[in-house]
Amino acid sequence: MTESHSFGALLRAYRRAARLTQLQVQSRLADQGYQIMDSTLSMWETGRRLPNDSAVFDFLGQVLHLTEAQEAALLDACLSEHTMAYLKPYWVRKEQRADGAA
Repeated sequence: MTESHSFGALLRAYRRAARLTQLQVQSRLADQGYQIMDSTLSMWETGRRLPNDSAVFDFLGQVLHLTEAQEAALLDACLSEHTMAYLKPYWVRKEQRADGAA
């Protein structure tokens, strides 16, 4: 996977497009009830860590005002970098909600 399409690079690009600092994203995630440590966003953006909770994609989507396609690109990048089978059911549920099912 190229750097420009990595989870971290996409996350950084989306955060910058939203004109937010890492601290502002962390604060807004906390305001919505999703707590991360001070270094977590930096580690995600630099590729040292990946999210281990599928709920983060909804929260990031809200905080960064991502489209469904952008949120999907973020999830796909994460899944392609790290085998996280527990995230796949999240996206299936999200697609079902978009289709009006479940």
